Formats: sequence, C-alpha cells, structure tokens
Amino acid sequence: MERIRPRTGSLPASSSSSPAVPLQAAWQKANPKAIDPWLSGLTTLDGKPAADTAKSSLGL
Repeated sequence: MERIRPRTGSLPASSSSSPAVPLQAAWQKANPKAIDPWLSGLTTLDGKPAADTAKSSLGL
C-alpha cells in the first residue's frame, strides 16, 4: 500500500494571488443568502447570529 505524504509549502486557501478569489467574491455578493444554510443556528461568542456577522465582515 502506498503512503500519502503531506504537502509542504502550500499556499493558504485565501491567497489573494489566486484567480478564484475575485470570482468567489463576485459570487458571494450576488448570492448573499448562500451563507445562511451553512451558519444557521450558530452564534458568535457574544451571542449574535453568525450569518449576520459573516455577511457584515464580507461586506454583503
């Protein structure tokens, strides 16, 4: 059985040099309600709805 080696020196998922970042931002702005199902029922540490906080942070 072949072992899988961990990658080293990989880029962070949100690298601003990635061409996907502007596309993701445009999609999120066009579909702000897409965040709701992912964060439904979750709150921030201070008790605020997580979806509202995430949207505010993303400028949506």
